[in-house]
Amino acid sequence: MELTKEHIINRVQDWKKRVYNLILLIKEWTDERSDLEVKFAEKSTMYEEMMYNFGISKCKLDTANVYKNGSLVLAIKPNGLWILGGNGRVDILTRIGNYILIDVSEQFQPSEWKIFLKNNQKSAVSFNKEVFFQIIDK
Repeated sequence: MELTKEHIINRVQDWKKRVYNLILLIKEWTDERSDLEVKFAEKSTMYEEMMYNFGISKCKLDTANVYKNGSLVLAIKPNGLWILGGNGRVDILTRIGNYILIDVSEQFQPSEWKIFLKNNQKSAVSFNKEVFFQIIDK
């Protein structure tokens, strides 16, 4: 497939939407518990090499923080779209360590998030509500 500026723009827009939807999913999970709250945080700047190569301007991506009983316990930070072995990476930052979320879906398909857990950086598990709560409750 030949890469075009339009394709790169579409990938960036898709990435912005997938990051936003990930945050909304986590917010949906936390809404089940009165001790948890998700707040959108300061947006991060995205300006990757593919964007530069095709003359595409910087853009802003959503980030979020998760609070437990009013204290910050987790931050959601997009890391990059163009990565080896995935369709984007989001870092999950916590007090006890960091986790890597990789979207293993094909381009322009619904996200399929996998998480690399702290105690096993070689294999990933599906990122779901149970795994999220395990991280939050450590």
